Amino acid sequence: MKMRKKNLISSIAFLVVGIGYSYLTFWLPIRTLPNTPGPSFFPWVIAICFLILSILLLCKNLFYKNENEEDKEIFGEKIFTLILLMFFYILLLPITGFLFITPFFFAGFMYLTSEKRFFYISIFSVSIPFFIFYLFQNIFSIYLPN
Repeated sequence: MKMRKKNLISSIAFLVVGIGYSYLTFWLPIRTLPNTPGPSFFPWVIAICFLILSILLLCKNLFYKNENEEDKEIFGEKIFTLILLMFFYILLLPITGFLFITPFFFAGFMYLTSEKRFFYISIFSVSIPFFIFYLFQNIFSIYLPN
């Protein structure tokens, strides 16, 4: 119950910070340079992602009552393995490319975070990188000349 209360308090605090950050980015000056995103484009992307994650954490704490506490030794080993996985991901990213290495990273990440459903690991580890690639390819194709 302690963890649920901490997550509830932190999600509300993150919502307040996200709303404040969104308000501050709303007042950034507008530049009208051709073929470039405005100065508030990336702060708004960050603000929207931050608010979505805060709302998801709040909903998780309000609707899910049962949380499994893991052994601290297993948790420490998983954290070390995740940091090692992230190091190899960053190291191999320029060599292999985003679309090739990211599905393996997401599959390893989901496996290490105790996601035991193989179907979800397979589908999400392939679909998330393609969604991110497609999203940013379309965003930048709007703002960059051919």
